[in-house]
Amino acid sequence: MTAIQLHPRGTGSAEYALSVGEHEQVLQVLTDCSSARTVESFRETALESLSRHLGYRTATVFTGTTFSTVFTDPRPLHTGRAVGMFGSYRDYWFKDDFFATPQSLRSFQDTRVATLSELRSSISTGARQFVADYFSRDGLTSAVGLYLEVSESQHALVGLFGNDDPRKERRVAHLLRRLAPPLNAISRSLSATPTQCNLDVLGSLTERQRQVALLIAEGLSNSAIADLLILREDTVKKYVSAILAALRCHSRTQVALLVKQG
Repeated sequence: MTAIQLHPRGTGSAEYALSVGEHEQVLQVLTDCSSARTVESFRETALESLSRHLGYRTATVFTGTTFSTVFTDPRPLHTGRAVGMFGSYRDYWFKDDFFATPQSLRSFQDTRVATLSELRSSISTGARQFVADYFSRDGLTSAVGLYLEVSESQHALVGLFGNDDPRKERRVAHLLRRLAPPLNAISRSLSATPTQCNLDVLGSLTERQRQVALLIAEGLSNSAIADLLILREDTVKKYVSAILAALRCHSRTQVALLVKQG
């Protein structure tokens, strides 16, 4: 087994030494994300794991082939307040995102992590307007971004957003800087294409949704699926609802029949 390095060069400040609980958070995220085999499944797992273990209700994952194209992702994953904010972001605000600035890119290049607090004093006028008229208007005051390579051809930006004490933002940023090297090693090895399995029937589903659909076809309950995939039961319920909508089915039985026929 390859050893996981949690103390990359330049992050060993005594002031920000990780606690036992924070080490456990890092290991939990790595354990969750190591199960991903494709870019899509990694996006879903990283969003759920990072937001849950680090305590963020609002989170996003954008992907693209370059740093610039990440911010024009037409189908990002998002939770919390970000869901309702995406329409105006896509139509107008994406070009002024404070994480899209050269200052942010330098931080991502240095440590793979950037925060709003660190960027606030040096961002452009457009980014300042983004903060005032878009970001803060919806009650958000803190932001931490994590930039990763996912497969050999894509990049991902994970955003964690809240209205927290600045000390939490700094603490989470330090934790993510410890987490970034091993997590990037996991994401860098991913396949850019989904696993081929009943693609004719399940082609419109994400990788995680396919996994859930196959288990529905095996007759498993939401609780059993949650235990098997190491998810919360509420998360499985959301996947089931999305599967029913995507496949235009009215029941789990219809899903099972489609999968078995495919």
